[in-house]
Amino acid sequence: MGRRGAGDGHRGVIRPGATADLTLWAEDPVAADADELTQISVLMTTIDGKIVHNDPLVKGAAR
Repeated sequence: MGRRGAGDGHRGVIRPGATADLTLWAEDPVAADADELTQISVLMTTIDGKIVHNDPLVKGAAR
């Protein structure tokens, strides 16, 4: 389990002010074949609401 426990009210919450871990893929990984997954570019990754990876081609995303 992650840093936060399942019963603390922080997991699975989408609301203003809540932090999030998020990965933005260039294509839909669910629609891709398993052997294509490693070929899909990751455009952005956030952890606890902070950008930790940002592809230079993604415009408007501040670090």
